[in-house]
Amino acid sequence: MDSNKSSVQQHQQRMKRTKIKKRQKLKQSSANISSICNLTGLSGGGLPETCANEGDLLDELTALQQSSANTDIASVCKSSGLPQTGANEGDLLDELTALGKEASTHSIPRSPPLDQVPNIRVELARHLHTQNLSKFLLGGSSLRMPSFERWLLDSKLEETSRLEAMISKSIHNPTLLHPNDKKKYGRAARSFDSDESERTEKDRKLLRESAFAAGQRDASHADRTNFWLHHVERDPILPYHAQESDPSSVRLAQEIMAAAGNGMGEEESKKARYIVRQLCRKASEACNEICQLQERAGRFQKLAANPSKKRKRNDKRRRIDRVSVEWLNEKQLSLVYTQRKKSSAAKDCQKAKPFVVKINSSSYHKLRSMFDLVNKRQTKVSEADVITHAFHCLVFVLVIRYSTLAGAQQINGDLRGGGNQGAVNSEVFGVLSKHFGELGTECFASPFNSTSPRFFSAFPSPDVDGFFGSYGDFYHPPCEEYFQKSGWFEANPPFCPGYETQLARRICGLLDKLSKAGKEATFVVVVPTVRCGKNLAAPGSNHYNGAHDDSFAATVHGAASGSFNMLIGHECCRSHIVLKAREHGYIEGSQHLRPTQYKESLYSTSVIVMRTKMWECEMQAAEFERDLREAFASKHRLETEKRRIACDE
Repeated sequence: MDSNKSSVQQHQQRMKRTKIKKRQKLKQSSANISSICNLTGLSGGGLPETCANEGDLLDELTALQQSSANTDIASVCKSSGLPQTGANEGDLLDELTALGKEASTHSIPRSPPLDQVPNIRVELARHLHTQNLSKFLLGGSSLRMPSFERWLLDSKLEETSRLEAMISKSIHNPTLLHPNDKKKYGRAARSFDSDESERTEKDRKLLRESAFAAGQRDASHADRTNFWLHHVERDPILPYHAQESDPSSVRLAQEIMAAAGNGMGEEESKKARYIVRQLCRKASEACNEICQLQERAGRFQKLAANPSKKRKRNDKRRRIDRVSVEWLNEKQLSLVYTQRKKSSAAKDCQKAKPFVVKINSSSYHKLRSMFDLVNKRQTKVSEADVITHAFHCLVFVLVIRYSTLAGAQQINGDLRGGGNQGAVNSEVFGVLSKHFGELGTECFASPFNSTSPRFFSAFPSPDVDGFFGSYGDFYHPPCEEYFQKSGWFEANPPFCPGYETQLARRICGLLDKLSKAGKEATFVVVVPTVRCGKNLAAPGSNHYNGAHDDSFAATVHGAASGSFNMLIGHECCRSHIVLKAREHGYIEGSQHLRPTQYKESLYSTSVIVMRTKMWECEMQAAEFERDLREAFASKHRLETEKRRIACDE
């Protein structure tokens, strides 16, 4: 009898655990569907409660959007809160589709949920690993920080291009992700099937989501590829599969040999290739360690304590990590990250030191206004403290992320890095608006240096930049419709050969499509002038060192000559304006960390105007060039003089 009772109890416990697992899976499916609705622009408010799983919900969503014959459109609009202004079902269907695309066509993109703030511990770990990589490269060679920045950006772009090609092939042939049909028997068959399903479950889910996203009207293969690319879990900065044979690695080896000045012999080539090989290996190991940390600590930052867990009476420990603000003066403040206190019984109960980063007050207030503008739909009075804490966490992550992108040595006090890209000042954007219209978009910006409310940045929109209004990555936007309408685009990419090559291909391809469609569009490209000889750097500057500098500059600029000639040789190239060294300037790439804002350019710059429409007359082109040169004039000396006068007073 006792044995029967125990067996019955065990059976009941198993049934109970099975029910709990089913509920958890159902909750997870609903969460996945909510994310799909957010990404595709559908509210999901009109979904029936009879959908039992994710597949049914996907089918139901597709039916709501595509089927007009068997669906009462008015009831769908009523249940999902859409206005019923259409005269018939066709008009209502068009209105429903237009509202579904609001996230991609509206001037303010949809922000990620506030519970998706990146984990600060993971960001700090990535920053430390990148710092070690840059010190390894610069310590073992005669290179400067821009060389490491070029390799980091170009190698990550090459890795993304390889992944994009794999995704495109899988979308063309979905059977590539089907389980292996090889027959197995007995226990081996069961283990093989379970392992195979775990490996391909996430991939098949992404295929279903991309297929649903492609069900919208005017969807393209590029939209499906970018949709899937944004959902692949990968490091946003460090390359995982960098190899010695990659173009970026080959260019880095050439820079190492040119900087050493010992010629291009076999011994120098072996040493340079060895350094690059070790750098690629260390980057891969760093990605593995960051991935393991993210699995332990979580992908997102915890912004509030769990109310279900009661605190003991004498327990005064912080239950979440905090980012607090300390104002140093009117022009500068500190963001202090403090980890939560651990119990004394923990093995690593040593008190963690706070991590402090400084930022200018002007950048802080600018980020706050951008954050409030994008996230105003999520703001509630009862959640003001949580939202403020989320904003401080995002600013902290933003400073760490862009410091990591610049070599991870900016916030240590020496401000190394960040010179591989300079921002264009607001006067230049005023000239572009005067000659090409008010609606303009920045193709390569950041929340720190963006001038236009419409801008693309270094990271995808669901990532940290999306909280401040970024449209995402210029090369892989969430929707290609951004570039299917008239307007002008300002492209000032990082000064990397790989980025410039990809930029030339993309802009030329977009202009060809827009020309065939009969739409007016203008791309204003700002890149370093590719020349041969001593005019690359200004003689007498800190960056000019005679024949040695000419050899190194020729190596760097020679790699960018192909993309440069592609731009100026295109049929849509209307003007090519060369700004001489020391006669123009930029805004500091790390202006949010520096006391100064402007810098003088030590290299000549080319402003290439590419339009689908010709200039109306030569006078218009001459007037544009005159206004542009005045706007680009260096403001560094004037700023330095003002600071000197303020210090004397």
